[in-house]
Amino acid sequence: MSRMSINRALSNSEKKALLRSITGSNMSLDHLMLQLDFNKNPITLRCRLYIIKALLYRGWDQAGKADPFIKIALNNDTVIDDADEKLRNTLEPVFGKSYEFDVQLPFQSLIRIQIWDWDMTSPNDMIGETKIDVENRWFSCHRATCGLPKRYDSAGYNTWRDTKKPAVILVKLCRTTNINAPVYTLNFCSVTVGNESFECDPACVEFIRNAKSSVDTLHRKAHHELPEEYIRQNTALAALHGWGRKINMKHALVAEHIECRSLFNPEFPGIEQGKLEMWLDFFPMSRPPSSAMIDITPPKPTSYQLRITIWNTSEVELNDENFLTSERTSDIYVKAWIIGERIDGQQTDIHYRSLTGEGNFNWRFVFDFDYLDIEEKIVFEAKDSVFQVGNTTKKIPPRIIIRVYDADLFSADDFLGECNLNLTHVPLGAKTLKKCTANILLDPKYKGTDLFVNKRLAGWWPMIAPLKVGEIRDKTLLGGKLEAEFSLITAEEAEKNPVGKAREAPQPLEEPNRPKTSFLWFTSPWRTLRFVIWRNFKWTIILGVLIFIGVIFLLLVVWSIPGEIIRQGKFRVQETPEDETDNMYPTSTNRAISNSEKKALLKSKTDSNMPIDHLMLQLGYSKNLITLKCRLYIIKALLYRGWDQAGKADPFIKIVLNEDTVIDDIDGKLLNTLEPVFGKSYEFDVQLPFQSLIRIQIWDWDMTSPNDMIAETKIDIENRRFSCHRATCGLPKRYDSAGYNTWRDTKKPSVILTELCRATNINEPDYTLDFCSVKVGNESFQCDPDCVEFLRSARSSVVTGHRKVHHELPEEYIRQNTALAALHGWGRKINTKHALVAEHIESRSLFNPKFPEIEQGKLEMWLDFFPMSRPPSSAMIDITPPKPTAYQLRVTIWNTSEVELNDSNLFTGERTSDIYVKAWVVGERIDAQQTDIHYRSLTGEGNFNWRFVFDFDYLDIEEKIVFEAKDSLFQVGNTTKKIPPRIIIRVYDADLFSADDFLGECMLNLIHVPLGAKTLKKCTAGILLDPKHKGTDLFLNKRLAGWWPMIAPLKLGEIRDKALVGGKLEAEFSLVTAEEAEKNPVGKAREAPQPLAEPNRPKTSFLWFTAPWKTLRFVLWRNFKWTIITGIFIFIGVIFVLLAVWSIPGELIRQLGTKIFNNK
Repeated sequence: MSRMSINRALSNSEKKALLRSITGSNMSLDHLMLQLDFNKNPITLRCRLYIIKALLYRGWDQAGKADPFIKIALNNDTVIDDADEKLRNTLEPVFGKSYEFDVQLPFQSLIRIQIWDWDMTSPNDMIGETKIDVENRWFSCHRATCGLPKRYDSAGYNTWRDTKKPAVILVKLCRTTNINAPVYTLNFCSVTVGNESFECDPACVEFIRNAKSSVDTLHRKAHHELPEEYIRQNTALAALHGWGRKINMKHALVAEHIECRSLFNPEFPGIEQGKLEMWLDFFPMSRPPSSAMIDITPPKPTSYQLRITIWNTSEVELNDENFLTSERTSDIYVKAWIIGERIDGQQTDIHYRSLTGEGNFNWRFVFDFDYLDIEEKIVFEAKDSVFQVGNTTKKIPPRIIIRVYDADLFSADDFLGECNLNLTHVPLGAKTLKKCTANILLDPKYKGTDLFVNKRLAGWWPMIAPLKVGEIRDKTLLGGKLEAEFSLITAEEAEKNPVGKAREAPQPLEEPNRPKTSFLWFTSPWRTLRFVIWRNFKWTIILGVLIFIGVIFLLLVVWSIPGEIIRQGKFRVQETPEDETDNMYPTSTNRAISNSEKKALLKSKTDSNMPIDHLMLQLGYSKNLITLKCRLYIIKALLYRGWDQAGKADPFIKIVLNEDTVIDDIDGKLLNTLEPVFGKSYEFDVQLPFQSLIRIQIWDWDMTSPNDMIAETKIDIENRRFSCHRATCGLPKRYDSAGYNTWRDTKKPSVILTELCRATNINEPDYTLDFCSVKVGNESFQCDPDCVEFLRSARSSVVTGHRKVHHELPEEYIRQNTALAALHGWGRKINTKHALVAEHIESRSLFNPKFPEIEQGKLEMWLDFFPMSRPPSSAMIDITPPKPTAYQLRVTIWNTSEVELNDSNLFTGERTSDIYVKAWVVGERIDAQQTDIHYRSLTGEGNFNWRFVFDFDYLDIEEKIVFEAKDSLFQVGNTTKKIPPRIIIRVYDADLFSADDFLGECMLNLIHVPLGAKTLKKCTAGILLDPKHKGTDLFLNKRLAGWWPMIAPLKLGEIRDKALVGGKLEAEFSLVTAEEAEKNPVGKAREAPQPLAEPNRPKTSFLWFTAPWKTLRFVLWRNFKWTIITGIFIFIGVIFVLLAVWSIPGELIRQLGTKIFNNK
């Protein structure tokens, strides 16, 4: 790492001016001299950074998670890159890391703690960072080098970390501030600093006394130093803690604490990305720390093995009916799991045809799990989806779920009962079958035991029967009883004493003694005949056989009679008289109740413990029933778990009065969400006392199976109606007769106040002449000053606010708001026990009867109701969520320049790039568009004249783009998602036989688009990377054009400037609404309407294998012209030489023959 040289020398005049300015401040002289000495002697500090955990506000991969790891940089130089210790698939990483490094001031004054997201295939992304000015801390007058702990300990987990003891720090601090040295008492329990006295912590003195008289079992060990020294140091520490309160309030010393720092990302300036919990200690190298760093590694879970032996079941519901014998049976088996039914679920074999509800198993379940004692949670790893890389660490309560089922061959098994046991508080099982009742599980006061302590438990437990949809019955109905034995041991003990699952070795279990009637009918036909048909139809079979024999005998007789008659020659016919039947008369039924029965019924009512006022109220109910008009406003809900395979739900609302459904809003269902924003208002009538309970239910819609009730919340409307707090309609902060905050109650505040005074025997309210004050009893109440100021503005100028009072007198407006102020102060000044309910949004817990006492979510709502004698005249408040606005973004890509030349020609060696531009708003795989390809760019310049058109919906109030998409291929319906309004533009180098090369990227937030450069030369990386660069809101200015840089991606292992530009882009942005786009349409690419001209590209821009002649001309001929010409001449010469060599022998023979034989 190259160290930059800094000349910080000052002239004499500058030193005097600096000395004058600093001495006028509160800075100590030694700090001043230390700063002036920077140029000669740089300061080296030993830094110890402890990072505990972080909270990230959004996901950084497709699964909505992140793989965070830590980087530490000094200024811009990375000193620690902890990518090997990344945490997989989490937004709440618990690092528990401590790092030690050196910092040299003034050259390395800024520590940047960065959280990065690890990616397997693409470059890692920086999630966020926090910056610490260590130079500021070093020269701080608050001594921010190492925080002061609450107590001084020389040993143990809370060992004193500073290089100076408290007494030394206190003496030096007194010298620095010109205060006399501290004076201790004889027993060192008190110290005087200046005019102030400080006492030692009494717990320290008590600790020393116990340490002298008994064996010290605490974590603080002070036996290796004198007790007086231990007391003296803690007394000095108390003085240091009180320094800012008593001696110098401006120079309070920093106490030991965990810093919770915000994380920011330069790509999204001003938007917090998360929180980081950490602390920093640093020391000068002249006094380096002698002790080791504190170990803050997160505790590791302990491995346990839970062994459950299922002996028997009894009194299980007989759910099946034999179609031949009509006898009730059940094919019983038991299933259990800890983490999840599909993860570690185990089940017994089946006890077939149980006729009494009894099942015999002798079956062992063995569950291995990791348990975190400090959090009392089971820790396991699992994938949230099939395509997720790596596992997500999850934590669940330590509980075992045991269920009993009735096995069905051709349909889903019937769920008969469940036993849900928390291992940290297991209710003690009954010793006998008769003592086993539902209270063992349902009574929260029932005695239980911690299985992690007692290790072993046996007995009988009830199996609570599930409440079916629409079923009305006792919720404590048992679906059966279970005899079981639990044994919890550590993994080491399990390895020493192993057991087998089911009935297998080691330590096998015996086969259960089941009755002979327990068998599967179609695999045992002879048993079926013996134990089913013969047992139930024995006499029917015998009678049928006898009848069959008789019929055969009769047929034989009938068959032989005609021949016998003919043989005898005679026959006789015997007539028999017809029988007559008697008439049947209907019986008359008298169901009237006698007077004696009525008197007995009345006596049973009057003998109860019902109060006389409630009795009179019910007698009044029978004559005059109360009908209320209810207005229910449901804003949103938060569900704690998913109800389908995708981990989501399709919630909708049901409203039930007692057991009668009055509203079933299945058409208003919201698909695939655990955070539904309903924005619904419902109006219905309630009749007291018959409909006293309002049940607001959240249901999960299913396409193929019955809908499931997620949870519900119950409101006792009768309780609210007769409450002394007037809970019918909450009191708003201000009275308005018009506008969005119109008064909803049927009575005005002044009327309510008058009736309230009469009901409590108080004189009627007395208003002042201007109605700005009212006296109720002995108390006075003032009108809200904002109301008076509002009227003054309304009189003097045109009112543009939402409150309109021109249709009523100003004095009436003031009077009503004054009465409202008295109502709000009723509980504070007049009757503290009868405070009136103010307007508020209720956040109610949701529960499911199938999972009692386990909260399923939260519901935000409020309820207004009015008697039908004074029905509300105004309409209901519209709380429908705001709908997004449809926009169209038009991006015209004109040119690119200075793009990296990424390819090398095989023949010529020249550098080229086949450039194209790609952009998207919602997602690369959703709405991505790309230009055509500018082939063989030799200078990095690309010409396109290409238009992108993106349609999207924008929610102005949240500044988010809203779209719908599926999380998986098999998901039913879409999930509504929200993302920041940004466009991502990338430039690529197209490759024919491999993946295209990513050259540069330009990411623009449409709310703050950096202004592009007007010329190519002025386009630098600072346009995107400098957070102070001027920008504009495209939703306001609508149109923008210029040059923008394309930041080159940082490749794996590459060391270079992160601001390297991979190219420059000339583009034009135009943002219009959908209505404007419909009136003035444009085409995509270069198409009509409003077509763009073809770009003026050089002749060298072509694809080589589709243009062979251009390849010969612009590639081969341009680069190998003289080589080709030379080759042609060499070829001609070679042909000439070959012809000469071929003709020379014949010519020589002819010449020789002529000379020798004189032939001419």
